[in-house]
Amino acid sequence: MSLPSLARKYGSHTQSPSTGVTWPEIPARLQARLTAEQAATVLGFTPNDIAVLVSVGLLKPLGNPRQQSVKHFAAFYIENCARDLKWLEEATQAIYDYHNAKNARKTIYLAKQQTAIAA
Repeated sequence: MSLPSLARKYGSHTQSPSTGVTWPEIPARLQARLTAEQAATVLGFTPNDIAVLVSVGLLKPLGNPRQQSVKHFAAFYIENCARDLKWLEEATQAIYDYHNAKNARKTIYLAKQQTAIAA
């Protein structure tokens, strides 16, 4: 078991079950890459919202990941976004716009189905 996982499992001062050595807790800030779920937690969005923010260009994942691969984000980049009021406003508006468009598509689809059934 690695030192960070031991620290998470056993608290602020971790005693290794096998060796009995006590290690101080490693802060999560040392983690340079964040997954979409972790980035969502820091930013206050859902993991599904992160995919929307990437698609509209408000978030840039590290590297050049394929569409279906796990996306990683730089921790300092996510922290900077979380502190930037203008970015948060743009991101929130992008999420609102996405859901409004999705609901409009659903409404149109349901209306077409009802007219097809009535005809």
